[in-house]
Amino acid sequence: VNAGDVGEYAFYKYVKKNSFPCTPERIYKASGNWNGIVQCYQSKSYEAKDMAIIGDSHAEQLYLGLFEALSDMNVVFYPTDGMPFLTDKKLETTFEYVLQQPSIERVLITAIWHRKIADPANQHWKIDLLDTVTKLTEAGKIVYITDDVPQFSFIPSRCKFAGRIGIETKCSETDTL
Repeated sequence: VNAGDVGEYAFYKYVKKNSFPCTPERIYKASGNWNGIVQCYQSKSYEAKDMAIIGDSHAEQLYLGLFEALSDMNVVFYPTDGMPFLTDKKLETTFEYVLQQPSIERVLITAIWHRKIADPANQHWKIDLLDTVTKLTEAGKIVYITDDVPQFSFIPSRCKFAGRIGIETKCSETDTL
């Protein structure tokens, strides 16, 4: 591993060292995990949270940057493997909690949208998204909906040695233009 490399193990090691288990405990206990690491955490140890990120593993990728950029705020990540909407039964307790917490002023919703909206089970995603945003804004929340994290047409980890020791690989999106 080279300095600056980030993979799942490095990511979760950093998160575990620099974050705290999310609260409330009932949401933490119901959260999924990756290799024994519960994927529900917050940037500060205290209960009151300022911003909630709700989404899948692609939403999780935004957590580190946001908690470092917003160091004066308590940022929490609430995971789901489904759609980050009120209609997702796995998130019922999470949304109920977020809606009732006055300290959570901001909610960021994101997911691997292109895959999830292509699933026939999510055919009403526009209505579900609108209902979710409406309920959150009616509760006084500022809602952010972001696009998916960038995805490359090549494997970035192969590029760290590109051009060296005879390794040729595509390492730029402009290579396809």
